[in-house]
Amino acid sequence: MNCRKLKGVRDGTVFHICNRGVLKKPMFFDEFDYGICEEILSDSLEKYRVPLHAYCLMPNHWHLLVEAPSGEILVQMLQRFSSVHAKTIRKRQENQGTGAVYQSRYRAHPVQKSEAFFRVKAYIENNPCKAGLCSKPEDWRWSTAYSEIDRHIYVAPSPTPIPLNLLRPSLESWHSRIESALFSQRPLGDVEWRNSFFEQVAGTAVQARFAA
Repeated sequence: MNCRKLKGVRDGTVFHICNRGVLKKPMFFDEFDYGICEEILSDSLEKYRVPLHAYCLMPNHWHLLVEAPSGEILVQMLQRFSSVHAKTIRKRQENQGTGAVYQSRYRAHPVQKSEAFFRVKAYIENNPCKAGLCSKPEDWRWSTAYSEIDRHIYVAPSPTPIPLNLLRPSLESWHSRIESALFSQRPLGDVEWRNSFFEQVAGTAVQARFAA
């Protein structure tokens, strides 16, 4: 979903966002790299007052689950986070001016505040296990699954009560749906909600053209 579409979404929309290093190369090599990225992310979220519901920093990419105060504000937050982080990496690795840090513009797809929200949160936090970096999500230091005591980033409360059927979540049936939504950058939720989302975005675009 490009920046223009993000600017047309309704306020309070939750987004799953992901970006990776250029050519899938590592961006994080040690605890300092992860820690400085957390600081930049925390500062960016606080500056633009964007609620964070989940995140995970992986060796060559990251995932966020955030709630947009508005599409425009979310774009500004992401631009600030990505640009400051890229400059920091270049300075730390002493290779400033030698090319891009990120593979491309981030991918983002809207997530309904329903079961889909909790499935995406679990998908994000399960990333290190899937990659073989740890056996349990809570063992990975650089995500919301880790202990709150040692976490440097404020995590907002869930926007909707957790469904009873998710007390023992199974990701298998949702895994492909989430990855497909992220790749296509299309809304993830029930049919009625997806249709209302597209109608909202289309209506905002029409209003903008008439106002221009």
